[in-house]
Amino acid sequence: MKRVFCIIGKAGAGKSTVAKILKRRGFRIIDVDKLAHVILEENKDIIRKRFGKGVVVNGRISRKKLGEIVFRNPELFDELERIIHPLIKERLKNILDKVEGVIFIDVAIPNKLGIKEFCEKTILIHADQRTIEKRLRNSGWSDEKIQEVMKRQEKEYMEPDFIINNNDSLDLLEKQINNFLKEVKLC
Repeated sequence: MKRVFCIIGKAGAGKSTVAKILKRRGFRIIDVDKLAHVILEENKDIIRKRFGKGVVVNGRISRKKLGEIVFRNPELFDELERIIHPLIKERLKNILDKVEGVIFIDVAIPNKLGIKEFCEKTILIHADQRTIEKRLRNSGWSDEKIQEVMKRQEKEYMEPDFIINNNDSLDLLEKQINNFLKEVKLC
């Protein structure tokens, strides 16, 4: 039997931390960001033609250079999404068609990708704005990039079935994950 859950939330909220905890407990995780990186590489000729030769460095897509181009121009950002989002959704569907068991999808933008239909339940990982900004700065993000990403993600989150607050300790986060797993009868 297959059960699919989506882990959603803003950049820096802690989706990846929750995914790592779940993976450590033996659950299968699909990281949509990593999937998107693979799809960008597979389609680098299309990306290079549309966004310029500068986005390819040493034969690979430079996500940094591509980001510098698209984050400054909303039309180009939307165009990039129109190119890769259908490919991500199709690849995700193909993966899900081939696997059984319990799967968690780690995804920042579920609505734009149109993947709610794949998910039995959604778990929103929430952190306050100050915590998110601190985490992203510690990861090397500029204030400009943080604000742009936050603005784009602001209206993204569908009504979640569960909310896990991630402002506090790892122990408290683990307790909330345990509560969720009990609620959906996974432990």
